[in-house]
Amino acid sequence: MECLQGSQPHNSPGRIQPQVSYIDYFAVSIPELPIEYSLILGDALFNLRSTLDHLVWRLIEASGSVPDVRAGFPIFDTPDDYKAKSPRHVNGMGQNAADAIRRIYPYKTGNKALWVLHRLNIIDKHRLLLTIGTHAYGHSVPPKRQAELRSDWANRSPKTPVPNFQIAPLPGGPAALKAGEVFCTLSGLQTDENMKFFLDIAINEAEVTSVTPLTILLDVLSTEVRTVIQRLVPYLR
Repeated sequence: MECLQGSQPHNSPGRIQPQVSYIDYFAVSIPELPIEYSLILGDALFNLRSTLDHLVWRLIEASGSVPDVRAGFPIFDTPDDYKAKSPRHVNGMGQNAADAIRRIYPYKTGNKALWVLHRLNIIDKHRLLLTIGTHAYGHSVPPKRQAELRSDWANRSPKTPVPNFQIAPLPGGPAALKAGEVFCTLSGLQTDENMKFFLDIAINEAEVTSVTPLTILLDVLSTEVRTVIQRLVPYLR
């Protein structure tokens, strides 16, 4: 991932819009990402999802029951689905542990992170490799504009450390790059001849999560799994 991540800025050509003080920036070509990236991502998601299933198995055993083939951490699309279908997945589990899982709200509108993990794992296992690509998330700020921003910050918040203002987010948010297509439009005040753009590798599964950097995605999902484990470990004793 280091070959494209945001530690190194990248130049991109611009097209000046006639009669308007704006510049469109586009990518001339996009390097193809190794298929191994998708394979590694799918493996990481599978391991996170399996961790939750193993936890449920152990919670059922801790209650003195024998888990059956349906045992697993229940994650569903809606609260109604969870209410109707979750009992079969936690059959034999102590009531206190089952109630603790229910209070995690493992469905789309209750715990988005767990739902995203569940859906992406299903896509990777049963459909296709997960879609990843290069995206732009920020651009350099011209020195003159940096000075203006620092001065304004110092006047408004004199007791707060002044940020460096060297990188600004893209106006429209993170943008997936496609060769020949405009991914960013900036006014003349925001640009100079040394314009740089900052790139990262992102997942782009529109039905689940779009243009999310892999590092951020895995950090959010692993943090949520860790939180779930911490909440449920007491019921193993």
